[in-house]
Amino acid sequence: MIKYLLLFSWLWLLSTPAFAHVAGGVTDTGILITSNSQLTVVYTAPIANLKTLNTDEAGVEQAIREGLVMKNGEAVCTAKTAGTLVLNDIASQQFKMEYDCGAAIETLTIEYKLFIDQLPNHQNFTRLAIANVDRFQDFVFSAEKRQHQVPLGRVMAAWQKRASQQASQQASMSTLAPDAPAASGIRALFSSTHYFPVGVEHILFGFDHLLFLLALLMLPIRIKPLLALVTSFTVAHSITLGLSVLDIVNLPAAWVEVAIAFSIVYVALENLYELQRQHQPQPVSPWKRRVVVTFLFGLVHGFGFSYILKEIGLGDQVASALLFFNLGVEAGQLLAILLIFPVLLLLFKQKQSRSYMQVGSVLIGLMGAFWLVERLMG
Repeated sequence: MIKYLLLFSWLWLLSTPAFAHVAGGVTDTGILITSNSQLTVVYTAPIANLKTLNTDEAGVEQAIREGLVMKNGEAVCTAKTAGTLVLNDIASQQFKMEYDCGAAIETLTIEYKLFIDQLPNHQNFTRLAIANVDRFQDFVFSAEKRQHQVPLGRVMAAWQKRASQQASQQASMSTLAPDAPAASGIRALFSSTHYFPVGVEHILFGFDHLLFLLALLMLPIRIKPLLALVTSFTVAHSITLGLSVLDIVNLPAAWVEVAIAFSIVYVALENLYELQRQHQPQPVSPWKRRVVVTFLFGLVHGFGFSYILKEIGLGDQVASALLFFNLGVEAGQLLAILLIFPVLLLLFKQKQSRSYMQVGSVLIGLMGAFWLVERLMG
């Protein structure tokens, strides 16, 4: 029965995407209030998403403007595209737009219509800032939340601030990113908590990451070696996640995907080797060697984690966005292990546990090999 369940799981994994970390269903919007009646908006979307619009470049720009509706009360603000920029490193494109709302904005209504009906579970992460004001708001659009209202008049009165027209001219034209203000202290730290669920979702739906973790557990293991493996993987991927997101070290996404698939194949083959010589004397504990292997492959997986975060943007608080995203990844990883490990402990106690682990490792290796070939060809 267990062998059939393993086979079914493997067949299901065959239907998952080969490239799991780029061009996902997440988009990013930066809104800068440049004066009492004008806005600068920068929208970033994966190129794969834009292709679903089935139109030329001018049609894409029009679709973006129509899909991001800004209203001053009930009056629709007029929009024009001020520039576009292709971000090859993350396979995305940015659109900078200027909105004129005609009169001082009292209540800003933002309607988001892009990709929600075409792409399952699509989300848009939006941050809104007022020029030269040390305050900003973050919110998320989804199929369940397509509209957001900001009582701008009351907010600015409470803050006793006015936007500066000069800030519109100072907005960065190299990255097309709104020059939003930076927060400080505790408020800055907790300004990016919405990145936490992104990290959780990325690990739980990143089937190659999960399969790698599962492969690591396919040998009889105790709590202490398990903690060593988890710590090794966490430290390693945290290092390269930060280096990649901060643009200190960059690797081609396609080759990182290939390396992640190879890591699954390698660990699966190592499992079969260790299971075959399980009762033979070994000069070095397999777990000591596996901690090193996990660390090395963890460095590769960290680059994979970074692409989704680079795709949606870091917002104005780089450190807090990186922190909460990484915490989300760790939480998702621990949740997966807590669900998987008790089941494996029961299997380890069975007389046929060695056969179960061998079958599981073969299926994991085949899945990794399938992804490896598909990504090499892609």
